[in-house]
Amino acid sequence: MDYNKICFAIMPFGKKPVGEREVDFDQIYDEIFEPAINAVPLPEPEEGNLEARRTDKDFFAGDISHEMFNYLEYSRIALADITGLNANVFYELGHRHRARESGTAIFRQTDAPIPFDINLLGGEVGRMLLARGRASASG
Repeated sequence: MDYNKICFAIMPFGKKPVGEREVDFDQIYDEIFEPAINAVPLPEPEEGNLEARRTDKDFFAGDISHEMFNYLEYSRIALADITGLNANVFYELGHRHRARESGTAIFRQTDAPIPFDINLLGGEVGRMLLARGRASASG
């Protein structure tokens, strides 16, 4: 696998309660993240586009955690959705940050808080605006 073409999505799977509503993270990945990532061309002289990956969407013959750590360690870019303050997401985000200090984009839904330690990383945490089946991302 050519990890230089991979954008690894770090996010919850399925439907999860966030505040007083339920968020369908599979729908967010399938309808927003995956198409957007796959549309990004690689810089020249490389050919092709970025390839979106999420651990639960791939078929692995071996240990899924081994493959996840490879994605976290070697992917060109990682996209983390911290909406819902999911412990697994923070674990994976911490591993990614230890492996690579750059190349990680952090997103959250507009009403989701930003934990103190992530706020200290600097930069702007992107916000996702979700409204009745329509979505957009802003920074």
